[in-house]
Amino acid sequence: SKQIKMRCEQENILYALRGIVYYANAHFTSQTVTADGDMGYHDGIVTGGRVLRNGKLAEMSELDLLNCKGGTATLLVYSR
Repeated sequence: SKQIKMRCEQENILYALRGIVYYANAHFTSQTVTADGDMGYHDGIVTGGRVLRNGKLAEMSELDLLNCKGGTATLLVYSR
């Protein structure tokens, strides 16, 4: 999900997706999401220390986010 809502002490707190870790073939890759919704792809073997722009979160369906360049989402990171 692009956002999750949790209830804490009578208050709804909204968390936004900030990162996804993918796994395939004994190798992890990731995508980060900026506060502006820009997505960046990182693969230490392929991209080295660079993060490649990979679109906008708003343009991707939740199903699109489950897989990236052959990897399957294994960890999602959210923040307030």
